[in-house]
Amino acid sequence: MRAAASSLFRRLEDLTLRQRLVGSFLLMSLLTAAMGGSFIWSSWALRDKTLDAERQRAAAGALAETLHRFENLRRTVDGMILGSRDENGLELEREGLSLALARLDKEEAADVRSSFAAIEAGIVRVRDLLDKDRRREAAEMMESVLFSQMDRFRGDLNRLHGSKKDDADRSWRASRDLARKNTVFSLLLVFSAILSGAGLALALHRSVSRPLADLEERARALGSGDWQTELSVQGPPEVRSLGRTFQEMSRSLARLQSQVLQLDRVAAAGTLAAGVAHEINNPLTGILGQVQLALEELGPGDPKRERLEKIESAAQRCRRIVRLLLDFSRQKELAFESADAGGILDAALALCESQLTSQGIGVVQKRRKELPRIPASPSHLEQVFLNLIQNASQAMPRGGTLTLETAAVNEEGGLLLGMTVREISESYDDHFIQVSVTDTGEGIPRENIPKLFDPFFTTRPPGRGTGLGLTLSLGIVQAHRGRLLVRSGGPGKGASFSVRLPVERLAPDIKVTQSPFEDLEKRLDRFDERGLESGGV
Repeated sequence: MRAAASSLFRRLEDLTLRQRLVGSFLLMSLLTAAMGGSFIWSSWALRDKTLDAERQRAAAGALAETLHRFENLRRTVDGMILGSRDENGLELEREGLSLALARLDKEEAADVRSSFAAIEAGIVRVRDLLDKDRRREAAEMMESVLFSQMDRFRGDLNRLHGSKKDDADRSWRASRDLARKNTVFSLLLVFSAILSGAGLALALHRSVSRPLADLEERARALGSGDWQTELSVQGPPEVRSLGRTFQEMSRSLARLQSQVLQLDRVAAAGTLAAGVAHEINNPLTGILGQVQLALEELGPGDPKRERLEKIESAAQRCRRIVRLLLDFSRQKELAFESADAGGILDAALALCESQLTSQGIGVVQKRRKELPRIPASPSHLEQVFLNLIQNASQAMPRGGTLTLETAAVNEEGGLLLGMTVREISESYDDHFIQVSVTDTGEGIPRENIPKLFDPFFTTRPPGRGTGLGLTLSLGIVQAHRGRLLVRSGGPGKGASFSVRLPVERLAPDIKVTQSPFEDLEKRLDRFDERGLESGGV
């Protein structure tokens, strides 16, 4: 029994809010229908009882009137014998009694009618005797026959009247009792409906309002900075789903808070790196200047020259690293111009070519011969392609194949074959160029694909990446009104990233936050110019 009750309770808990509302509506409808049916049935029963009581009372009244008419008839007959009444009065009373008998039920008053017929026959004989002036015989006949018939007739009427009166009283008592029962039953139904409605309202309150109140309390906790409180919401599936979604949002906010703090640390580290680069560049310029002066003083065959050239090469390398740091951190305005996506891809590939060769990665090119030009910021788009190529190379640490593909596609990604560049550009609203970077590396687990573009999400070991590359790339592509798509068959099946950009479409200038390195870069440029004027590199 307990197991069945527990199973039923779990099933009720799993009902959706819509199912609960529909069930509540059906239950209230059934209660209302039961109340209405019961009320209609009791009303019909009360009506039948009332009508029966009315009929019984009418029958009793008719019998009472018949008795009254009969008494008048008997007094009239007595008066005729004594000579105080005439035949006209007798005829009137007889007709009145006949009419009263006609109102009685034929079956119930059959004996009374037969008795009255015998009385009428006796009255006719008495009247005949009186017409012949034979009053003595008429009186004897009345005493011997007619009066006994009248007494029997009166007795039948009294018994029938008493029976009808008792029936009428019983019918009235029954109708009164039924009316009282109907009133009590109706009140019970009304109270049952009220209690059922209150119970349903309380159940809905417990299953909806209370979980929502818990959510509201959790929202207040979030607003006050409490990111750690766990929320367990009970109720209909919709409310539980809302609670889970809210909990996931809370966790996401906690992660974002952590990422913002990390981003602040990265920004602080960037500012520190800019200062370090400035401090390195000052002595580095002096070193390069002194080395070059020393090289000018030494002859071609001097044994010290080789060591100085190694020092100069190392200093130049340090200088390039500083310049690369500043160039990569530069975030200037996106200045859109008509650009060739294939040329930008070639420039990015050239920067990584030596790295790809050293890792044993072969490059396969699948290029469309002619591509429509696109409105783009070449330096930023090159940064996107460079990031995708570097990610692909890092996914193939033991070598593999890198495929670079360019194509013209429609909005659904279908290839635009058999169309010239001019035809594609003339209907640019739904035409795009697509640059794909595909590797044969480690692949991407399906559960990680939705997280790839989240800030600071990375699967690399600590120190091998910040998790910002794809996030920044996505922002640049979206600033170009394009899309960055990713496909992977799973672990060990490689991955493909595609940049889809609209052709020859004017995009508004989009400003990116000014880099903290920009002022430092200008100072370094001026410092370099002074160094060159003084005979530096």
